[in-house]
Amino acid sequence: MKFLNLVIDHSRATLSIMLLILIAGAGSRLSMPVELNPNVTLPVVMVMVRHDGISPEDGARLLVRPIEKELKTLDGLEEIKSTAQESMVVVTAEFEVADNIKEIVAEVREAVKSCQSRVSL
Repeated sequence: MKFLNLVIDHSRATLSIMLLILIAGAGSRLSMPVELNPNVTLPVVMVMVRHDGISPEDGARLLVRPIEKELKTLDGLEEIKSTAQESMVVVTAEFEVADNIKEIVAEVREAVKSCQSRVSL
């Protein structure tokens, strides 16, 4: 209660301090560099393999497992998620933050091609 009485009794000082804090906050906000549309590249590569007539179980066994095994050999891999559906499998590979996403995509493409040459359906 003493604090509230002090604030009420010294209203000019309280308002001056509040105004100073608002001006300092506004000045800090204006001096920060903020982009409306930052260029953020997510290090996520998605591989979709279509094979007509393949069941989800066969897709997981014949397509997902070999692709995952091949992708696990790549540097900087953090996580792999896979889904198998009728006639299609999707493998999503998340990598560590990297400067050159094009290089990562090329490595994934080569890994899938080498896996594809070994697997025949």
